[in-house]
Amino acid sequence: MQTVLITGCSTGIGYETALHLARNGWRVFATMRDLKKAGPLRTAARGLPLELLQLDVTKAASVQRAVATVLLRAGRIDALVNNAGYGVFGASDEFTDAECRSQFDVNLYGLHRVTRECLPVMRRQAQGRVVLVGSLAGRVAFAGIGLYCASKFAVEAYAESLRLEGEPFGVQAAVVEPGQIRTPFKVNQVKSKLLVSGSSAHQGGMEAAYEASRFRASDAPGPAAVARVIGGALAAPNMKVRYPVGPDAVWIPRVRWVLPESAWGALMRGVYWTYRRKANDSGRRLTVSGRPGTYTNLKLTAESRQPTACSVALVSGSTSGIGLACVKLLASRGWRVYAGYRDARKLPILRSETAGLDVRPIRLDVDQAASVDRAVSTLIHKEGKIDALVNNAGFALAGCWEDLSDGDLSAQMETNVFGCLRLVRAVAPVLRAQGSGRIVNIASVAAFTAAPGLGAYSASKHALSALTEAWRLELAPFGVQVTEMDPGEFKTNIVSVTRRGRGVSPMSAYGDYYRNFEKYVEREFGKAPAPVGVARVVAKALESSRMARRYLVKPGDRALWFLKWLLPDSLWLWILGKAIPVPPGPEPPRKPEG
Repeated sequence: MQTVLITGCSTGIGYETALHLARNGWRVFATMRDLKKAGPLRTAARGLPLELLQLDVTKAASVQRAVATVLLRAGRIDALVNNAGYGVFGASDEFTDAECRSQFDVNLYGLHRVTRECLPVMRRQAQGRVVLVGSLAGRVAFAGIGLYCASKFAVEAYAESLRLEGEPFGVQAAVVEPGQIRTPFKVNQVKSKLLVSGSSAHQGGMEAAYEASRFRASDAPGPAAVARVIGGALAAPNMKVRYPVGPDAVWIPRVRWVLPESAWGALMRGVYWTYRRKANDSGRRLTVSGRPGTYTNLKLTAESRQPTACSVALVSGSTSGIGLACVKLLASRGWRVYAGYRDARKLPILRSETAGLDVRPIRLDVDQAASVDRAVSTLIHKEGKIDALVNNAGFALAGCWEDLSDGDLSAQMETNVFGCLRLVRAVAPVLRAQGSGRIVNIASVAAFTAAPGLGAYSASKHALSALTEAWRLELAPFGVQVTEMDPGEFKTNIVSVTRRGRGVSPMSAYGDYYRNFEKYVEREFGKAPAPVGVARVVAKALESSRMARRYLVKPGDRALWFLKWLLPDSLWLWILGKAIPVPPGPEPPRKPEG
């Protein structure tokens, strides 16, 4: 009898999956955060090989205790179904830091805690299966659930990179993508604080979108359909990369991939026509919850819907690489550029590189909300407007999933995802009041493909891609345009400043892969072009009459995007696996018992 551990089993998909697998011969350990809610499952599972355990995915000690209990009772873990999760609803430019962290703590960090604890067991067994319950919202982003989509986009990257990392050890990974499913998920969905208080700049539109989504869920298939798909995946000789569930989960991503950007944009405008019509005029007011009076005395007007030579831009991460290239090029084209820097020791370099240009360095640490608010407030009070934001600050985290700690993963998201969100949150009231403005988010080709050993970085860029799409939909009624820039390799210092996970070492089970990967990265980045190529595309986007949804910089980047679109998932990942294989390394020393 094979053993499976399932999270989030009190209701919905987890509940039905636990019963389905127990009825089909699995020994099921069904877990939930609050065992007071276990009554219905306990009653339904009478006579079945199903045991209930307490497990809170947000608590590392709870995860470790539950996995240890399973091993004590069953001696092995053949499969893990990561199902625990929830959704938040609201405008993506209004979520607080606490709301962002809570969403990711459950949907991504929690999933990682459980997976990380089970992977060593599966490696020693030389077999195991990990099923991640994602969502249609992990493939296509929608207005109102941008933060939830970001967490589920990250899960997609997690699944693809984990599949490549686990394959040499006999560990398979897959993601199940339910569309609209009739579960308590919608009932349990948490609205943002601003939306609940009735003070959201998007109040009317968000309420219309929320009611429309609840109506569509009323005639959707039930969670048993997802349970059957999960059971089929676990029973298959080889799991597929992804399993869509429901007609919408099948056809919406296909339509999204096939349609040209202009056609998809027109379709989305039609879908959200009610939201656009009801976008509340309160969005023109410059009052921000948590920062009252920051811009109250300013009267902003848009000089032009299209930025001009006297336009003002804010660029984060400006002391090197793509950020510095953008600052210099925009300033040379007549922009007044506020160059955000975090480390004062790098300020002399920034001043030297931009001497003679209209560049104004400004202290900006995207990890700190107070620093972001102070920088944007200073800019607005000096200039009375802002025409463009270039979200560039970020870093890469190297390490296979098993070697990444909670702190590693949260630090990656804190800068690459929440840092961008803080800046958009700070400038959005100004852009809405102006009725114009541009936002360019510097993502990466990692926003649509995930490599082994860079899963956390890929997850952060996938998440940023989802937020970009949500911002694009939600800010459009106010005349604000948002786009995503996906550069591949460019000659920057990203390699030299790449951080390594705490578990990354020669003694790791993935040690040989790390050595191979470092050689690959050094070779590829050594022949990469200068980052001014990205800056040129950024300038083109900012100065065009209408920005595209996504910009791919080099021909190689566009080829990569086309292949990802063209090839089946299994063939695409096979090619990636051959490009940088993950050889089994030495078994890491076991922790002493007790």
